[in-house]
Amino acid sequence: MNKFFVLFTVFALIACGGDVTKPSPFIEEKQMEDILYDMALLYSIEGVSAYTREDTLKKLDVNSIYKKYDIDSLTFVTNNRYYVELDGGVYHQMQNNILARLEASKVVVDSLFKLESGKENDSLESVELKVNDTLQAVVKKIDSVQIQKK
Repeated sequence: MNKFFVLFTVFALIACGGDVTKPSPFIEEKQMEDILYDMALLYSIEGVSAYTREDTLKKLDVNSIYKKYDIDSLTFVTNNRYYVELDGGVYHQMQNNILARLEASKVVVDSLFKLESGKENDSLESVELKVNDTLQAVVKKIDSVQIQKK
C-alpha cells in the first residue's frame, strides 16, 4: 500500500508543473539521496515482514527517518517535489545512485551470508572488490541506458 502511495505522490508531483523554486528549509542533493536510500531500505524491510516479533524489536517507520535527518514530512515532500521538477534528470540520477548503492549492499550481505555459512572462504578484501565491481557494472548499465535514450 505504501508503495502505491509513494508512486501516486511522485506522479502527482510530476503532473503539477510550474516554477521551480528552492524550498525552505532546503535539503542538499546528497542528503536527499541519503534520505531516499534510507526510505528504500525501510520499505524493503517492511516488504519482507522483518518485524514478526513486535514485542522485542523497535518498530521503524518513516518518522524514524525524519528524526534521523532532523526534518519533518512537509520539508521532505517539498524538497522531493523540488528535485522531481528540476530539469536535467537530477531526480533520475539520484534514483540511479540509490539503485547502485542498494545493489552494492546486496552483494555485501550475500557475501557475508556465504562467509557465515562456510560456503565460501572469501576475505573481507575480496568482498570489497566484489562491491566495487558491482558498482562499476551498475554505473556502466545506467550510462548505456542514458546514452540509448539520447
